[in-house]
Amino acid sequence: VEDEETVREVDRLLLAEVGAAAGTEEADSAVADVASPKAVDVLVSEWMGYMLVHEDMFGSVAFARDRWLAPDGFMIPASCSLWAAPFKNGDFVEEVTGFWKSAPYGLDMEHLMGPAMKEIACKPVIDILEEEHVLAQPERIWRLHCATASGQDARVQRLHFEFRLGRKGPLHGLAVWFKCGLAPGIGLSTAPNTEATHWAQTLLFAAPLGAADSGDDRRLATGLRYSRGDLLSGELAWDVTGRKMRLQVHGNLRRRTPGSEDSDEEGECIAWGGKYDWALQVGGE
Repeated sequence: VEDEETVREVDRLLLAEVGAAAGTEEADSAVADVASPKAVDVLVSEWMGYMLVHEDMFGSVAFARDRWLAPDGFMIPASCSLWAAPFKNGDFVEEVTGFWKSAPYGLDMEHLMGPAMKEIACKPVIDILEEEHVLAQPERIWRLHCATASGQDARVQRLHFEFRLGRKGPLHGLAVWFKCGLAPGIGLSTAPNTEATHWAQTLLFAAPLGAADSGDDRRLATGLRYSRGDLLSGELAWDVTGRKMRLQVHGNLRRRTPGSEDSDEEGECIAWGGKYDWALQVGGE
């Protein structure tokens, strides 16, 4: 099922290459418009967007599954998981703010670093993150079972995270990526420690809450200083409608008490987070 002519042509070439063209029927339409009554044994769909759920495409897959997949049928991917970790990305920050720090034309423009970073960081940033820029052990924060999940499961979520910071910072935000199980022993990963894909990683730049409201936008660029062993915990929430997605990260950085005999004793707590409006731009929209 495919309603894009260029993709249909690629499909035909691939089927011919593997010798399956003769036993294949093609439906040139949106999935909701297909009238075929036949059940299928395998349902394959590359529906994953940035951060897995961006673009709200799993709903169409769930519709096709409920309508056509045989009771003992198989889905590819069979399951997907969302992973996260705190990150630093000084190279990206330098790309955004370096011009303003360089005293262009002999003028002091460092005060524009913050607004420049804020303009970029109000939306998720799609970028390749080096493994050494991951500041804590990554955690799986969500799993989607494609055979049973509803379309709504991918549209709205509130997910908890907790990380013990282990690498030297500063802390710039929360990085998110996904993994998919395609078949037994075969998977797809978009993690920082694997071969890069066009999905890259989704970087959510964040800052101490109140910093932007107080005019201190530069905290997005300088990041949040911490000590190894400090605890970062909080929640990642999203709401997806078609090509539009709203995300929020909020939580706390809890510092260990310096010199405490109990290494897990916590001291100062800093509220931290960010809000993001994310719309897919298509053509002249």
